[in-house]
Amino acid sequence: MIRVVCSQRDRFRAKVLELEEELSRVRAELAATKSQAATAKADNIALVERLRYVHSFKAQQRTGAGAGAGTTGDMEAGAEAERRYGR
Repeated sequence: MIRVVCSQRDRFRAKVLELEEELSRVRAELAATKSQAATAKADNIALVERLRYVHSFKAQQRTGAGAGAGTTGDMEAGAEAERRYGR
């Protein structure tokens, strides 16, 4: 009877070690994924800012009137990008 209980205990210990290793691996993977998501979000924000600049620059070149002309479409495009990427 003691052998059965001891072998069961050993199996449970092995299973606990296996699960702890898997938990450690999953936590490391989660941290890496969160880091990648934060980097991607920062990149997306930078790209949206560049896109706004390019749109406003092109609008200024087309109209030649200065900063006030053609910005309504740029603001709408920027608002959609912010909504899409969750700024």
